[in-house]
Amino acid sequence: ETESWFQNIDLVREFISKGGYRLFPSNVTIPESAVSGTTVTLSHTWENLGWGYFPNNIRQWHFRYKPAFALLGEDGKPVRIFIDNHAEPSQWLNAQPSSYSMKASLEDIPSGCYTWAIGIVDKDRNNSIGINLAVDSSKLSNGWLKLGPIQISAK
Repeated sequence: ETESWFQNIDLVREFISKGGYRLFPSNVTIPESAVSGTTVTLSHTWENLGWGYFPNNIRQWHFRYKPAFALLGEDGKPVRIFIDNHAEPSQWLNAQPSSYSMKASLEDIPSGCYTWAIGIVDKDRNNSIGINLAVDSSKLSNGWLKLGPIQISAK
């Protein structure tokens, strides 16, 4: 059976590119400016380009992986992480985009310029990045996909 695969290398390439899960945020809406202490709305749509599903709902993982936004400081590390606990990656199936909206409080965020980023965190490991996204790695900072700047001003 495997001999037939290698006679048609296109099948192998297609399996490499689509086998398993391939999660990425296809559409994100973030504010470019805000006032410290206020609440902002973050919207995100996720897609799975792979044929497999992400098994976040198995007993061993117990829904530990969740999409999250981060405000990155100048060093590229998160100053604050906002987890969307309503979004469920195990439901992201091939060719079925899933959209969400959430509120994020900027309480205790000092004024300054930050970078919005998005990723899938592992809640059991201090909300560190837990899953690699199906994106160009040059757009990542410590595993977070950089989205754009936000200027936060004082009250």
